[in-house]
Amino acid sequence: MIRAYCRCNSGHYFVGEYCPIDGWSSPITKELVQATQRVTAAGQTLSVPALRQAGLSEAAAQRTVVIEFGTEACVFDAIVPEGLVIHGAWKPLAALDESFL
Repeated sequence: MIRAYCRCNSGHYFVGEYCPIDGWSSPITKELVQATQRVTAAGQTLSVPALRQAGLSEAAAQRTVVIEFGTEACVFDAIVPEGLVIHGAWKPLAALDESFL
């Protein structure tokens, strides 16, 4: 099971057009949903390169994460990280610059 997640402005990652945590949406989320549908309809394996070939813009790719799960039972719709480890250092979400939000 492979899913493509979009990062919202609050740092959440989610599948679909709207963040289920805070409702955030943008043209990028719709673009990712449409590119994902094109890739899967073509019978291709979902990946960032496949999404780009399906027309995903650079701006959307910068907010996209593709995760492969071991089983369908492990798949989630959204994740809310408290922060990230960047270059070996813990950074809470509030301390991240805009490239991560």
